[in-house]
Amino acid sequence: MGQNSQRSQTPELQRRAREQSFHDWALGSGLWIDRETFNFTDFPYLEPIYQAPPTDIEDLFGYEFVLRKPAQAGGSIFFLMWLGIYMPLRFNMNLGYYLPDEFTTYAFSDTRYKSLIKSNPDLLQLMEDSQGHRDIGSKAIRRLGLSTIMFLYTGMNQSQGREQQTMRTESMPLDALVFDEVQGMSRGQIEKTQERISASKLKIVGKVSTPRWPEGDIDEWYQETDQRHFHSDCKCSDGIDLADEWPNVIAQARDGRVYYRCPHCDTDLLEPWNGRYIKHNDASLVPGFTWSQCISKRVHPYEMLRAWEDSHDRQNFYNRKLGRPYSNPNEIPITLELLKKIYQDNDWPRNLSLRQKRDGENYMGLDHMGNLNVHVIKERLPGGYERLKHLEWTEDEDPFKRSAELMDEYGIRFASLEALPNFNEAFKFAKNFPGRVFVVEYSQAMQGEMLRWMDRDTSDPQAIRKTSDEARNKYVVRTEQYRFMSYAMGKIQDSNLRMPDPQRHPLLQRRIIHGRFQEDNLASLFTKHLTRIALISERKNEKEEKRTNRVEKIGSEDPHFAYANMCCDVAIARAYGTTRLLTSEMDHEAKAETEAAKDLRENNPEMVQIRAVLPSAGRIVRETCGACCNFKPDDPDDPTCANGRCQGMTWNNQKIMAVDPKCEEFLPV
Repeated sequence: MGQNSQRSQTPELQRRAREQSFHDWALGSGLWIDRETFNFTDFPYLEPIYQAPPTDIEDLFGYEFVLRKPAQAGGSIFFLMWLGIYMPLRFNMNLGYYLPDEFTTYAFSDTRYKSLIKSNPDLLQLMEDSQGHRDIGSKAIRRLGLSTIMFLYTGMNQSQGREQQTMRTESMPLDALVFDEVQGMSRGQIEKTQERISASKLKIVGKVSTPRWPEGDIDEWYQETDQRHFHSDCKCSDGIDLADEWPNVIAQARDGRVYYRCPHCDTDLLEPWNGRYIKHNDASLVPGFTWSQCISKRVHPYEMLRAWEDSHDRQNFYNRKLGRPYSNPNEIPITLELLKKIYQDNDWPRNLSLRQKRDGENYMGLDHMGNLNVHVIKERLPGGYERLKHLEWTEDEDPFKRSAELMDEYGIRFASLEALPNFNEAFKFAKNFPGRVFVVEYSQAMQGEMLRWMDRDTSDPQAIRKTSDEARNKYVVRTEQYRFMSYAMGKIQDSNLRMPDPQRHPLLQRRIIHGRFQEDNLASLFTKHLTRIALISERKNEKEEKRTNRVEKIGSEDPHFAYANMCCDVAIARAYGTTRLLTSEMDHEAKAETEAAKDLRENNPEMVQIRAVLPSAGRIVRETCGACCNFKPDDPDDPTCANGRCQGMTWNNQKIMAVDPKCEEFLPV
C-alpha cells in the first residue's frame, strides 16, 4: 500500500472511532494484534467485555472497569484497544497507563504498544509530535493524534522486607487511568494516583491483573464490582462456572479423551466457550469480569489436566490458569476461623486509672509510617500467657509524642519498633528511653538466630569496635523477619494471647478512613491485620533444596497491627527470650497421662534413686538452664551431668546448674 493511500485512510479510522461503539469499531478496524487480525472467532468470551463500555461522554464520566483474569487471556489488549487507541481517537485526552515498576512499564511500551502501532500503518500515520511531525514517541510518552498516552509506574520497591513506595506521578493531569498488573500495586498507590484525574471530564479508571490472594490485589477491587462470572452452557438453569467447580469438571473417556462435564447435570461440555456472563453481586454498578482458561479455544482440557497434575504450586495454577485467588493454608498462619476458637470472653479494660494501667508487666510494639504510629500493648501474665491490654492508632504531625506518653501511662518495661520508614524518629525515640526501647533491623545473616541484641553481642569483634556505629548499635536488635514473624504468629496459634471477641467487645476509636475521620473498631482491625500476613517459603529452583523465606502481606492495606504485634513480641523477648508457652504444654501432656502412668513414672524405685542425684530426671523441664543452648555441661558425654557453664553474654563462663531457672537470654535447644 502506497503512502498516499495510507494517508487517505487515516481520517477514516478516526472518523469511525467517533461514530461507532467500541465493539463495532474494534471488530471492523482490521487491526493486526499479536501477529493476527483482530477477531472474536477464537475469543468469543471477550465479545461481551468489548460490548460493555458506554459510548456517550455522559455515561463515561467516572466509569470504572475491572478485569480479574487468567494469564494470556487478552485483558491487557482490551485496555490497549479501548483506552490506548479507540478513546484517544474519539476524544482528545490524556491516558496514564500504569504498571508496577519502571522496567516492566518501559518494556511494555516498547514491545506491546509500539509493536501494535507499527503493525498497523493506519495508526502509525497518527503518531505525531507536538509540531505535527511524524514521531513514534518515547517509551514514556506516545502521541496519537491530539491525544497523549503516558506509560508510568507506581514504583514499588522492597527494602529490608517491607514495602517502600516510590510513587512516580508527574504533574500532567489525566483523563483516564489503566492499572495493569495490579498484583504488584498497593491500594494506597492506586488511590493516590487516581487524584490525577480529579479535574477531568471523563475520569475513567480500568484495572486488570491475574489475582493472587483472596481479598487482595485485583480480587479486592473485583469484590467491589458486580462480579460477572462466565458460565458455560449446560442443562443447569444458570450454566456452570468451570473454574469455581475445578477439578470436579474434568472427565475422561475410556479411550483417554479428556473433556469438561458438569458435575450437577452430567452435560458433556465440548464447547465450554459457549455461555454468558452472570452477575454475582447486584448491589454494585461497577462492571467486573472474570473467566478462566477452561473456556479458551486454544487451551485443551487435557492441557489443563496435565498442568493440574504436574503442578508443584497450587497457587500458581489457580492464579494463572483459573484466574482465581488462592491461599495455601500452610502459608497463612492466622485465619478468622482460628481466632474465633481462641477468643476469650472478657471485656477490654476500659477507663483504667493510672495505677491500673501500670499494673503488671507491660510491653509495647509500634509500627510507623509517615505521620502514623500504630501501638500494641500486651501484659505478661503468670504462666507465660499474654493479654492484649491496649490498641491505639495515632495519626498526627508528631505521632511519637503520643508513643512517649503511652510509655509512661502504662509503665512500659520494654518496647520495640522497626527502623524504617521513619529512621531518624525511630532512633530518637529509642534514645529518649535508653535501655527500654529497641529498634528492629532486619537481617538474613543470622546463623540460625531469630534475635541478636547488639548491646549484648560480643561474639563478633566488629560488633564492639569503637566507631560511630557504637552509639546506634546499642539501641538495635537484629531480627530474622521470617522466623520471628513465624514465632509471633505461632504464639497466637498456641492460644498464648488472650484477646476478646471484637464483635462482642469492640474497641472504638476515630481514625482517618478514605480521607475523613470515622469511628472504627480497632479490635476488629487488629484481627483483620493478623490474617493479612503470609509466610512464604520457596525453593529457588527445582534442582536445589535451598529455600528462600519471606513475609508477605495479603491485600493492598498495610497490616500495621500485625507488625506492631510482632514488635511487641520482640520487646517481650528482651525480658523472657523466645520460649513458647511451655506451661500449657506441660499441662496438656500431664492431662494426657493416666493417673496410673504418672504414679509409675514418679514413684518407681529406679527413678527415685536417679532423682536423688538429678532432680529434673524424668520430668518435663523446659525453662531451666539445662534446656538452654547456652548451657555447656562440664562433661558433654554424660547426659545426666547437672553442672556446667553459661556461654551467654550476661553470665559468660560462670558456673551454673542445669536445674537453675532461666535468665532473659534463654534460648531453647
